[in-house]
Amino acid sequence: MVAIDPFYFGESKHTKHGFLLAMLIASLGERPLGLQAAQIASVARWLAVQRKLGPVSVHSVGPRTSLAALIAAALETKAIAGHSNEGAYRSLHQILDDNLSVDKTPELFCFGLLESFDISQIEALAKR
Repeated sequence: MVAIDPFYFGESKHTKHGFLLAMLIASLGERPLGLQAAQIASVARWLAVQRKLGPVSVHSVGPRTSLAALIAAALETKAIAGHSNEGAYRSLHQILDDNLSVDKTPELFCFGLLESFDISQIEALAKR
C-alpha cells in the first residue's frame, strides 16, 4: 500500500491562502484537478513499471480526491487496473448544488469540465 498527498491535500496543502496558488495555476492554463490526477497517474506508473508491480488499484476517500483518482484512472488505463472510492460525487452538479467555493475546493472549479463531462462519462472512460 502506498499513500500519497497530491496537490492541495495533506502535507501538500498550503495552509494560508493556498487557493491563490491553485488560481495561479489555473491562470497559466493548467488545472489544479489535472495536476492532482497527473500526480496520481504518475505514482501509478512508477509502481507499475519502475517497481514492477504491474497495474495497480487506486482507492480514494472523499469527493475531492475521488474525482482526481477517477480522472487518473480514466487517463492511465495501463498502470491503473481499477479504482474504488468512498464518498464520491455522483454528479459534478453537486458542486453547484452544495454551493462550494473556490477558496475551500479550488480543484473542483475546473473550467469546461462540467460542460463536456459528468461523473458517469469519466467512469466509462476509466472502465475501457
